[in-house]
Amino acid sequence: MLFKLPPAPDLTSTGNNTFQPDNLIDRDLSTAWSEGVPGYSGEWIELHLDQPMYVGFVGIVSGYTKSSSTYSENGRPGTVTVEMYEEDGVFTETVVLEDIPWKEIENGTLFTLVQTLYESGMGIETDRVRLRFDDVYPGDTYEDLCVSELFVAGWRWE
Repeated sequence: MLFKLPPAPDLTSTGNNTFQPDNLIDRDLSTAWSEGVPGYSGEWIELHLDQPMYVGFVGIVSGYTKSSSTYSENGRPGTVTVEMYEEDGVFTETVVLEDIPWKEIENGTLFTLVQTLYESGMGIETDRVRLRFDDVYPGDTYEDLCVSELFVAGWRWE
């Protein structure tokens, strides 16, 4: 595995549904990670890469995209800050995401639904990437922030 997700609070599993960090990288739009912390403030995901690499792309599929009801009932990322830890400091970039309507989610594919958080042809050399969720589009029913997929692309120069 290229990276690991450190233990973080997540929503308790219910029935056949789990909300573990591994759901972020399973390429399955019917699963999601959910933080399980009351309210919407302070949620984050941090990735620890096996070794430093140049990260040129970070993106997510927002929300719990299993169905119309799971999508609308749960919170979705609104404003996300990407932090990449370099030798001489921390690169940060804040992005306001569109709250995509369910109709577009329903007709989309795994790769058409990815929202870009960071993209650069040069990349940033790092071994740690943190996504901090600063603002959330609230769900109709639950105070849970959900993310269905996470993508990080990079390379090594030797």
